[in-house]
Amino acid sequence: MDLALSVAFMLVVTRRVHLGLETLSRTDPLTQLLNRRALYDAGKVELARMHDHGDEMTLLLIDLDHFKRINDSLGHAEGDRVLTDFSAMLKRELPANAYPGRFGGEEFLVLLPHTGMGAALGLAERLRATSSRYFGRRVADLTISIGVACVDKADARLDTAIGRADRALYRAKSAGRNRVEGVMEAA
Repeated sequence: MDLALSVAFMLVVTRRVHLGLETLSRTDPLTQLLNRRALYDAGKVELARMHDHGDEMTLLLIDLDHFKRINDSLGHAEGDRVLTDFSAMLKRELPANAYPGRFGGEEFLVLLPHTGMGAALGLAERLRATSSRYFGRRVADLTISIGVACVDKADARLDTAIGRADRALYRAKSAGRNRVEGVMEAA
């Protein structure tokens, strides 16, 4: 009996450790959002679903404008607070089926399954306005720029749509930042 209880206990502990490690491998430790690998995994699943069911999907590529100024003038601890606060705002404002993740540094990627361009642009504008109001009180001149792209049914990989969103983000930044720019079709 003691051996059976010991084995059962070890199985429970092993399962909890495994789940903890899986969470760590898929989550950005600072923001608690998906990491890049988990975003790509979710993107593969949603891309396959989109192809199978003829559904729509868009994505948002978000950059915190002039983020380096925060770290340089207020310190990295405040920069980390801004990133975690922004991540919390994203989780609160995004629909339940969205996949928000930290794409790198101060860039965030959001996958929006079952969402067309019109709804994605509206959501992006709401995020931009919400972020401006929130951070404008705490951190002077912190705004966000967002590139929005539809995932095309011909896209075999998520990278193609991310490239389009990146070009739209670049247009938003070139046009003065604190903007939303979208691209509908494949380039």
